[in-house]
Amino acid sequence: MSQEKQPSAETTSPVSSSHEIAREPLCTAERLAQERRQFVVDKAAREAKRFAQDLETMAAGEKAAEYLVDGSPADMIPEEVVPLLDGALVTVDKPIDKTRSILEQRIVTLCRSRNDGLTDDEFCQAVADAYQQSPAMRRVQEVAHQITSGIEHLHAGAPMISIGAFDPSIYIDRVLMRRVQQDGSNSALQCYGTALLARYKEQNDADEHLYLHTASARALLDACDAGGVRLAGTAEWELITEQGSRYGNAYAWMSREIIKMAADQTGHLVAEDEHHAMLQPTGEPAADILIALLNQIATRGTDRTSDLPMPTEAVRLREGGCKDVEAYFAQAYTMRTQPAIGETDIANKRFISKTHGAHTFLAADAVRYCGVEFPPGTVWGRFGDGYAPLRLTGFCFDRDTAATVFGAEYMANVPEASQPAVHDYFHRIVQA
Repeated sequence: MSQEKQPSAETTSPVSSSHEIAREPLCTAERLAQERRQFVVDKAAREAKRFAQDLETMAAGEKAAEYLVDGSPADMIPEEVVPLLDGALVTVDKPIDKTRSILEQRIVTLCRSRNDGLTDDEFCQAVADAYQQSPAMRRVQEVAHQITSGIEHLHAGAPMISIGAFDPSIYIDRVLMRRVQQDGSNSALQCYGTALLARYKEQNDADEHLYLHTASARALLDACDAGGVRLAGTAEWELITEQGSRYGNAYAWMSREIIKMAADQTGHLVAEDEHHAMLQPTGEPAADILIALLNQIATRGTDRTSDLPMPTEAVRLREGGCKDVEAYFAQAYTMRTQPAIGETDIANKRFISKTHGAHTFLAADAVRYCGVEFPPGTVWGRFGDGYAPLRLTGFCFDRDTAATVFGAEYMANVPEASQPAVHDYFHRIVQA
């Protein structure tokens, strides 16, 4: 894939717009799955190369003097540099990642000798020279070269390749092994015993948080193919690259794009922003909700009526609609305090009002917005003197569907043992 498209500004207010039909060849689901796999390979290669570049920069002594003053991992400072310093060490124990229970790494600040007689430029150059002359740093460069030269084989389709092996009897090799194991942002490099391997994770069925690989997404994409409805390029890129950002996965993104389409703003879900073909239901609950909304937009004509007062200011769809919105409702429920959560009526429509996190409203009834009826379980926000939907939530569906569609984002930060009771509470209300 080429460089990432910039996300669209998620604002909406009702104005008029015109739309046209656009078509796409069949098998969109398979094509996007293939592009996702290639994206994963490319991303893994970039991560490994970044790690190698960091090693090369350090081994070359670039900006080493700055790092030594500001703080540097003690185990990566070559012995050749120590004579240039006064030996005064200020040590701080800093956990790298508490959630993974990784051993603590000692961070040190080394101060240069005050009477070394070197100017700042000379000192920096002396430090760089010491790094470059260090056998340990030459070993670091060797590992960096092994990574950059070996990682290219991932593009040939090899799921795992051997890059090299570490020698535990060599101090710097033990340090590098630890670096690979601790670099949580690098999914490509792995240590198995003393072997250094490069691999990419097959982020397909195993990546349950990806909407692209759910039965719902397959059903939706097949329905679009059958109806001659083409996804916009931005929507395809969202499905391919989704990485669990703050504002939810691709399904949450799609529901926000439909809200923009309902308000006659430029959405980025289907090509040319709207379609006129009626999509057929699929039997998959999450896909069919999106299909029903798209069909309403295609057939509403000039109807822009709403059950609630319409905002007169621009609606910021991301406010209150982050990926943790279900968790915030769940946490407010467990608090059982006012005004954290409570049932309320707005214009004769039932809502669950939440002030834990953003002040938002979970619809217990279907509510019309710009001529489109959004289902119970949609989260709404208040903007000035009016109300607008923000996105669909897992409470629109049964618990199994919600967990499948939203995956790791569903009920984020809520203990798994508490999820069934919490979901059943909200689902029972919104389906009453």
